[in-house]
Amino acid sequence: MPFYDLPPDLRSAWSLYPHLSQQDVLRMRRHPLPGYFGRPEVRQVLATWEVHTLADLVQLLPEEILSLPGATFDAFGWIAQCLSLVTVRCPPSDTLTADDFARLDAVPLRDAGLSAGSTATLKMAGLKTLGDLARMAAVTRDALGLSLDEQRRCISAFQVNPEPSLDEDDVGDQRPLPPNFGSQAFGNRSLGRSWLGPALQAEGLGTYADVMAFLADTPEDARRRFRAKTRAGIEHLIDHDADQLRAEHADGPELYRLPYRSHHQPIVPMGVDWHRERSILSRGRWTDADPEPAWAKALYRHGIDSFGLLAEADLAFLWIVADGDPDPMCAMIVALRRALMDCKVAGSSLNVYGPHEPGFTAGARVKRHGVDP
Repeated sequence: MPFYDLPPDLRSAWSLYPHLSQQDVLRMRRHPLPGYFGRPEVRQVLATWEVHTLADLVQLLPEEILSLPGATFDAFGWIAQCLSLVTVRCPPSDTLTADDFARLDAVPLRDAGLSAGSTATLKMAGLKTLGDLARMAAVTRDALGLSLDEQRRCISAFQVNPEPSLDEDDVGDQRPLPPNFGSQAFGNRSLGRSWLGPALQAEGLGTYADVMAFLADTPEDARRRFRAKTRAGIEHLIDHDADQLRAEHADGPELYRLPYRSHHQPIVPMGVDWHRERSILSRGRWTDADPEPAWAKALYRHGIDSFGLLAEADLAFLWIVADGDPDPMCAMIVALRRALMDCKVAGSSLNVYGPHEPGFTAGARVKRHGVDP
């Protein structure tokens, strides 16, 4: 199982959550490895990497997590779920009404599904009901020894609502697209920078509204050229561009939805501090005809034909491209890391990632298609 010997600054920048505050990191140090990561065979590997707590876990790279025994994309969901409990700034009581407290004050602690030890500890601290627990700050629940899984169950109990509510996806679908998104030309954004841009323009399409209408009612002859995987790539690139436009609005990006994905926050492989190398990475291109690894061909069929576009790709999308196989997904991310390191200092990726895949030298490909940085 690979654990890559990266300099601390790169590991921090390329980790899944590079913007965590020191306060959050201190809280995460109190919590053991959650869910899948607590399995004996996984915990044993993580112990050899000196990963013992949630704080250690969020410093891992996506390719390291995917190399763990039996890893699937759900592993990222475990981390995100636990992290959401740590980074919440307001106690649950801030979102509860007087009627909610009246209900919770009548519910004994045992109904939260806590362990006997945690229940006893809370009772010793003078807490008797879920209402008492709901008034408590999250950091205090940490100090009393509640695991994140127990805190998650508590919050679920706090938020029981007899009134029917919209599913999260339904709520997202009711939001508008970013202002004027449909009328925007796609030529200078990610969709236009991919090989799909010229192909769509050849169909007489110029704006995102044109492309979305085209996807909704593709003529039969064009359907043969834009097969299911290609269409998935178009949707992914449209979502990426819409997310960029959504982030530009000061009135709150959460007010707007994305055309094809509105229910999760995208996670990209490069984290932070790579944008100044965007133009260099975008010069490293490949085609479906190149004698490259199968994962590169799979990326091309989904519209990703450069390292610049790969750096912007959502990890959830890469999992789809890899057909749910962690090995090719790891290979995609590692090739991207190599390209970035080697275009800065030739051969520097060898010390971290070892020899290149046969027939694929990422850094050389970047330089061959552009100027030497």
